[in-house]
Amino acid sequence: RALYEQEILGLFTSKHGAVFPEFEKANNVYSDEDFPYFPQWLREGNIIIQTIDSGYSHFFASQWIMYVEEVDTYFVFEEYMKNKTLTPTHAENIHGIEEDWGIQDKVQLRFADPAASQQLADFSEYGLYYMKSDKNLRETISNLNTLFFQTSEVTGKPKLMIHKNCYETIRQ
Repeated sequence: RALYEQEILGLFTSKHGAVFPEFEKANNVYSDEDFPYFPQWLREGNIIIQTIDSGYSHFFASQWIMYVEEVDTYFVFEEYMKNKTLTPTHAENIHGIEEDWGIQDKVQLRFADPAASQQLADFSEYGLYYMKSDKNLRETISNLNTLFFQTSEVTGKPKLMIHKNCYETIRQ
């Protein structure tokens, strides 16, 4: 039942902080002032990843993440959430976000929930090609906790940082 509620209904079935105990808002959230070279890193060809979770009865969610080898850090720099919206509108909004950031041709990897096969096929009509993600929840949680816990030797900050404007990512 808990797995159904979490994976199908999009409900959180665990206590707050139990899934990502290493996450600390004071350490893992950044602002533009913390990394003034961020716009330059976007232009330098660092790895940019976009993810989507189509949802069933919960919001369609997407995040953009950039790995900057120079500082050995993953940056969640943008999020998008929309409910009760058709795929063409999502595609238009995704393209718009990538245009705003100047990364429309720079996203190297796109991952999606494998349960949304038809929607992934539909996205391809808009030039958005997604690989089906591996749904190994325990390994994913473990990897994220490790990145929250480890610090970059260059910055002294955690290896996974979330921009302060990614409100929903921080909340969850």
